[in-house]
Amino acid sequence: MNCNLLQTDNKTERYLDVLYKRGFMCGISVPTRVAGDSKTCIDHIFVNHKDHEKVRTAVMTTSITDHYTVALDIQFNNIKDKQTTDGTYTDYKHLSTLVNTCDWSRVTDEPELNRATDTFHEMLTECFQQATKQKASTKAKLDKLKPWITEGLVRSIRTRDRLSKRIKKQPFNLALKRHFLIYRNTLNTLLRNTKTNYYRTALNDVGSNPKHFWKFVNELSGRTRNKDAFPLEQYTANRNLTDENDCRTQVADEFNTYFSQVGYNLAKEIDSSGNPVVDDNAHTVDSVFTMTTVTEDELQDFVHSLRSGSAAGYDLLSADFLKTHFKVLCKPLLHIVNTSITTGQFPETFKVAKVIPIYKGAGDISLKSNFRPISLLSTCSKVLEKIVKHQLTLYINQYNILTDCQYGFRETKNFRRTI
Repeated sequence: MNCNLLQTDNKTERYLDVLYKRGFMCGISVPTRVAGDSKTCIDHIFVNHKDHEKVRTAVMTTSITDHYTVALDIQFNNIKDKQTTDGTYTDYKHLSTLVNTCDWSRVTDEPELNRATDTFHEMLTECFQQATKQKASTKAKLDKLKPWITEGLVRSIRTRDRLSKRIKKQPFNLALKRHFLIYRNTLNTLLRNTKTNYYRTALNDVGSNPKHFWKFVNELSGRTRNKDAFPLEQYTANRNLTDENDCRTQVADEFNTYFSQVGYNLAKEIDSSGNPVVDDNAHTVDSVFTMTTVTEDELQDFVHSLRSGSAAGYDLLSADFLKTHFKVLCKPLLHIVNTSITTGQFPETFKVAKVIPIYKGAGDISLKSNFRPISLLSTCSKVLEKIVKHQLTLYINQYNILTDCQYGFRETKNFRRTI
């Protein structure tokens, strides 16, 4: 293009505006043709690249023609770099296909409870393993800086930053500086409006839920929860084990032993020598509590009563996935539940929990007593527990077994202090 970039006129400004609006950055800003006292930049290189730090240009003085030689160098990533991974993810579309094509008769045809439950768990685990894929790491990943920032705003922010770097390299490029100022001011206005609209909508959606309200307040005030990793080095420093996995197993066993004995140790400290507050003889019944099997419709009601968004247990089966694929998983799960009810046994696999120690935030971090356990139970075990609780609660309420002084864990019971 026969435009002198060193000269500021209407034609040059329009030419630069057209290119800048489409993401092209100017690579040559020095004279490329010198004739006597005349110096012009009419040999142009404009580049649209996501990472301008990998783009280099040069002007070489030569005598071949009256124009200097211009050169462009772009560094491309090695193809092998794109194959590196930074984690895994679950392909839920593929997972749904695997679950729908499984032969669940292997579970329903098994009369023994624990073998049926183990088969159910093994089939689900195999489906999740096949649906787990490696996540390719890319530098152009659009990570959200804030919850209210969209992917489009992330791109705009990166464009603004690239323009800022270009200005530092070309401090006398007035056209580029003017374009940067307009772009930056427009983006700042858009960021403010987007943030205001996001928090206004979030505040309206909070309603009267105190949990969501304080989450909103902490997010707005910039408070972040402590998500530090477990301090494994505090518990493995003085061990003679050379294998890291053996150290981890030993520490996990010690925490598991401590957490499992907390309730027993507290119970021993309770003085039970006095007279009981409630006389058991005043709440005797002649009937016998008997569990009854459930139908598919009843099982569906219990499954859909699970809280959505809760973390999955060691079996990776979340409540949301169970709800979505209930029609497929209904028969094997119903077989396990009804077999458990008729035999009076709780599946051994359902007793396994994924226990995560969480630091309380105060005290010596090397003491187990300053950690509290978070147990992630199997979603299927929660369904079975809900069924047992429902039938047991109906029986207790029907025969008025509990005293009216019992308020804890009872629905429609509100404690009122009387004076």
